Amino acid sequence: MVGTGAGTGAGIGFGWAAWGQDPTWQSAGIAFASAFAGTIASTSFSKGYQAAAEENTVGRSSRTTAGKDGVVVSEGSVVPGEPIDDPRIKALSRLAWQRSKYGTSSAHEEGFLGTATFGDNGRVFDKVEWAEPGITIAEGRASGREISVRRMPQPSSGKTQYAAVHTHPYDDGTVAYVDGQGRTMRYVAGPSSKDIISNYWNRDLGLNVVDYIIAPEGVYRIVGYRGQGTYDAQRIAPLSFITGGSP
Repeated sequence: MVGTGAGTGAGIGFGWAAWGQDPTWQSAGIAFASAFAGTIASTSFSKGYQAAAEENTVGRSSRTTAGKDGVVVSEGSVVPGEPIDDPRIKALSRLAWQRSKYGTSSAHEEGFLGTATFGDNGRVFDKVEWAEPGITIAEGRASGREISVRRMPQPSSGKTQYAAVHTHPYDDGTVAYVDGQGRTMRYVAGPSSKDIISNYWNRDLGLNVVDYIIAPEGVYRIVGYRGQGTYDAQRIAPLSFITGGSP
């Protein structure tokens, strides 16, 4: 979740160790902030989940769930050495996407937490904990629930680096369910404010964790909470960065 220095400029002005370095606070710098400062250029509002009336399929101007508004998604790129560029994290992300069964009625969210150790060979993500998968799209429609991943493992120490990855295996506008008032609830592309605020809390506790979301439209990096109900994320790569071109 996000560091206490968040909120400068593009909402990412917090410092930590450079990618792949031992993230002790003595060595912590501004690598992350300098790598991404000023990259928020063309933005679009997005959230991971919203209610839209069936007759209003455009939907983005008719948000009815205030807590999920305010997510600004910009275009970015993968920075060499950041966690999603690590071969093991990339392979685990590919496995999470395959397990998610995108494009089927069994599609569901998957996620994991990778924990790094640092030694003579540099950074190694040698511990992986998997989240409990979310319910399927079919189950969500039958029960009136969204398919969010459950019991995502939580980082515990500020003296290492973490990569938290989960999937959003649905296309923009996919029907989630019809609620008790007859409204059609739809999934919307991009991270939700809930995804971002979770990362903010972890970083505010001094934890060096980078969150990513894998979706049909690409790979997102959670950037942070800039305050006043505005949340930042970047789409940093196409899905093929993870899948190698496979569906």
